Amino acid sequence: MIKTANTVARGVQTPLLGRLFDAIKEDQRLVVIDFGTGSSAILEALQTHRVRLDAMAIAEQLPGWSALETQEDRADALANYFKRFQLESADWVLCWGLLNYLDAPLMGQLTQQLLPHLKPQARIHALIEYSSSTMPATPPRYQLSFEEGKAYLSVDSSPSTISSPRYTPKRLEGMLTGLKTENTILLSNGMQEYIFSRA
Repeated sequence: MIKTANTVARGVQTPLLGRLFDAIKEDQRLVVIDFGTGSSAILEALQTHRVRLDAMAIAEQLPGWSALETQEDRADALANYFKRFQLESADWVLCWGLLNYLDAPLMGQLTQQLLPHLKPQARIHALIEYSSSTMPATPPRYQLSFEEGKAYLSVDSSPSTISSPRYTPKRLEGMLTGLKTENTILLSNGMQEYIFSRA
């Protein structure tokens, strides 16, 4: 049976993201790769911990990567982009809604670039369009907040929409080579929240 999370005025409750925060050990140094732009709310939520956060702003690169003519050109572009960050091995990867905007080849290429930068116990968090046949035309930005110890995400998105891929768990695992679904929960806004880990 799929559990459904609650929606409040501050956004939708994201239990799996909340569990990641709850599991941080007091003396842990946390390495986070953020595929978004690295919001101040994330930094504030982690301010009591020793953290390295690399905000990669992947969505801003998508138009250029998609315009490349061959898969080899895409793979080279991703590899060169990842090299810019001199990433450490990560405990978390925050994908937000990015995976909804990637086709199968690009998702596979992104995963292959990411895998060498994951600790064995790394967790990858993502939000996938599940119930709705449409989604914002460009990847939205998510704002994190906490209420009574629970994590909530609100969305800042474009009013224009496109068709959503509505990836199933099986389809996602087929594209995210080297990763597996560890946990998933249906949110009350119709999105599916995922935690992936190494396969």
